[in-house]
Amino acid sequence: MSNIIELDNIEELEDMLVRINAFIVPNVARTELEKEAVRKAAAKQIVYEKQLKESFSGKDIPPNVDSFKIGNFAMSFNQDQGTLLNKKNISPVAYAILFNAGLLYRGVQ
Repeated sequence: MSNIIELDNIEELEDMLVRINAFIVPNVARTELEKEAVRKAAAKQIVYEKQLKESFSGKDIPPNVDSFKIGNFAMSFNQDQGTLLNKKNISPVAYAILFNAGLLYRGVQ
């Protein structure tokens, strides 16, 4: 799969923009540079999720499984709330774009 996203589905991009903006809260993209970083991160996240889905297609273990045990069979699923992004499921490239734009800064912890 190409790393170029085809914008044949504007709704998909709009949905991802909502998810990316929710991920950077409490920050908000204010400048044009930050807004462009959010758009780029959204595009990279769409590509990442499509590649992830392709890599797991036809396999026995779905991508939302957190752990799997063979003896006495046990499986636990990722308990993410819907489609919220977090550090576990965001594309490393999208994360880097947001980080470098200063949109992931949370202050001193």
